Amino acid sequence: MGQRRLAGLGAIAIGAVLAMAVGLAAQAQESPLVMGVIPTEGLGLVAWEGTIDDLAIEAAGDGCRLESVWATVGGQFIGYTVGAPDFVNANFESRIGTTLRASRTVLLVCAEGERVAPAPTATATPSPTSQPPGPTPTASPTRSPGATPAPPFSTTPLYDPFGPDLSCSDFPTQADAQILFEAAGGPGVDRHGLDPDGDGIACEELP
Repeated sequence: MGQRRLAGLGAIAIGAVLAMAVGLAAQAQESPLVMGVIPTEGLGLVAWEGTIDDLAIEAAGDGCRLESVWATVGGQFIGYTVGAPDFVNANFESRIGTTLRASRTVLLVCAEGERVAPAPTATATPSPTSQPPGPTPTASPTRSPGATPAPPFSTTPLYDPFGPDLSCSDFPTQADAQILFEAAGGPGVDRHGLDPDGDGIACEELP
């Protein structure tokens, strides 16, 4: 009679364990948080099935800014600092990896943070188009009262420099003679004999 009673209790215990295991498996399928509660700040023990990055996102949604994750290997705690360079977490990654299993309980260190909500889509505001600078006004020259503008000085010879022979009497002014003199090769060449003394000035007697 006693043996039958013990056997019955054993069967009940085994059934309870199986039911708990099935319940945990079903919970694991619904959420990667298999066991425990993520605290808003401080410490918390959880069993997580997934990556540490996903755990940090889940924690942020619960108001926890996840700072680090700790686990025991061979009776010693080793930690993973969230957001730290790879060399800081090299020991954790080499012995545990960045993907946690539900069979391993880890210790979370949370700092208080705001719950993360989806960020609204920013609408770009067109910037006003700047107008190109207008032309800079040019100051008009000031003319003195009663002043008569001088006519433009012409450097065009009155005659063809290489045409028929010319003399100083053919020019109204010395300047006109000088222009033709230089156009015909002067003072190196005095083609028309306008510089008899060879000083480079043609028809010096003209006004």
